Amino acid sequence: MKITENAVNSKSQLTDRLSLHKAMLANIIQHHQSSLFQNSEVLTSKSDAENTFGFKVGCYPILMESSEINEVLVFNDILTSICYKVIAIISEITDSEFRQKYGMFLTELTKCHCDKFSVEDFMGRVDFILSDGQIKLLEINSGSSIGGWELDFIHSTLIQALNNLPNTRNIVLRYHPTLKVLVECIASRIKQLSKSQKTGNIVFHIAGSKDNFSNFIEHHLREIYQACSDYVSGDIYICNNPDELTFTKDNILFFKEKSVDAIIMADYYSQSKKEQAFQDAYLAGNLVYPDNYTNECFGNKLFLALFCEPLIHERLETSEVEWIHRYVPWTMSLKNPIARYQKTTVSLKTLLVENQTRFVLKKGVSLKGNDVYIGNEMSVQNWSRKVNELVGNGEWLMQEYCSADVIEAAMSCGQVKSCIPVWASFNFGTRFGGMFARSIPAQSESYIVNAAQGAILNLVCESKKRISI
Repeated sequence: MKITENAVNSKSQLTDRLSLHKAMLANIIQHHQSSLFQNSEVLTSKSDAENTFGFKVGCYPILMESSEINEVLVFNDILTSICYKVIAIISEITDSEFRQKYGMFLTELTKCHCDKFSVEDFMGRVDFILSDGQIKLLEINSGSSIGGWELDFIHSTLIQALNNLPNTRNIVLRYHPTLKVLVECIASRIKQLSKSQKTGNIVFHIAGSKDNFSNFIEHHLREIYQACSDYVSGDIYICNNPDELTFTKDNILFFKEKSVDAIIMADYYSQSKKEQAFQDAYLAGNLVYPDNYTNECFGNKLFLALFCEPLIHERLETSEVEWIHRYVPWTMSLKNPIARYQKTTVSLKTLLVENQTRFVLKKGVSLKGNDVYIGNEMSVQNWSRKVNELVGNGEWLMQEYCSADVIEAAMSCGQVKSCIPVWASFNFGTRFGGMFARSIPAQSESYIVNAAQGAILNLVCESKKRISI
């Protein structure tokens, strides 16, 4: 089955504005290469961040206009609402073929206790691209260990670097502080806990040893917390050793003899050591725990396949189904060898082999850009071999490939290049926690955009005025 090519005749206003906006900023930077990034404080902060966190940082922010930010906010709100609704729908579906297709993932989904979960508990980073001007959802990274928040520590120096450039005085910037919104969300959720004696104590678990940087993070978070409108009492502590976290028989978490109301497991690989105890405390109403079962399921890429299931569509509003068709690339589990695509039933292997450049293969649970195979980057032989290997494996999925729109952005060294960005928006409950982008040069061997594989992280700021030169 060959898929018919659909010509795209025009781009949306969103991409038109983004392209113009960033081209104008790029023009300013290009014409002042000699004065780029010479502030010693900025250089030191940027270098420290790259050494500490292990990623490259773009030396100037990417700007989005307020109207563009608002479009992302509306997208986020609808996405969160549909995520929650899909979780609730799953328990209603008894179709045996559907349940067999999702196997172990459905087992995980049945652990979700929707009566305990509120939209306010949602904590995630939504990754998307703009493809021919249209937002296309790539994945939801959920829970405590989502990356990118580290840019919050150096945002002021990156913004100052931009402000130091000539001809930028007409730019009025607004930065959405990620950590401030995160802590405010946690403080609000602590107030909703049903435990009888709340202390207000929050623990951030960060792997490694206690050092000056850990102390800096702890002090910075403490200042944010105590300035929150929902702050009543308590403190913020950095924990580097999960063995220092203990539980009482009635599911109360303690850290060094201090009762704890919220735990943020920023280190992904340390969660499993006490995961069941964390889940039990969360379900008992004793703990704010962003890695609860429901958020974990949102973070499995197979969740997007549920968005594309006809049995799910039957139980959603027409407007919600239309939203999915517009924003979510067609996604399907590889478990079932037969696919229903564009109103036609076909062999999954045939569909993938005959339309290699149209699809991407991904593992449902994987990190750092691993376990991703892009059809148009592989030889015919290697793609066919991978398709034959993975079709029938319910841990993997196929997704329509969407080509990302190219923008102009400043690299780590200050050079302006044509880049392919993946945009990332932080959602904490119903709160917008700001944005950043990961970008790679437009002429790259691979279009897997991930910081762990060399992508540059760019801070994203809201521009209150259009740039004029």
